[in-house]
Amino acid sequence: GGERVDRARLAALGANALLAYGFVSNISYASCIIASWVIFGKRTGLSPLAPGQWPAFLAVYAGFWAVQNVIRPARFALSV
Repeated sequence: GGERVDRARLAALGANALLAYGFVSNISYASCIIASWVIFGKRTGLSPLAPGQWPAFLAVYAGFWAVQNVIRPARFALSV
């Protein structure tokens, strides 16, 4: 629910909270890489691994990465 997570509660959750956050975070970032790859491929018709395409792909991924950092509190809340 709408419970506040404080240090005492995190300490009580221990490694489980850390592992849960790691799982949620990794799924989130993997989804970003996949979405970036698909969007880049549809826009350009090329693989990001094609010669000279890596900087343009990283620009697409940077947008998703920025969003991931903004929603970090929500990812944390989802994990605990």
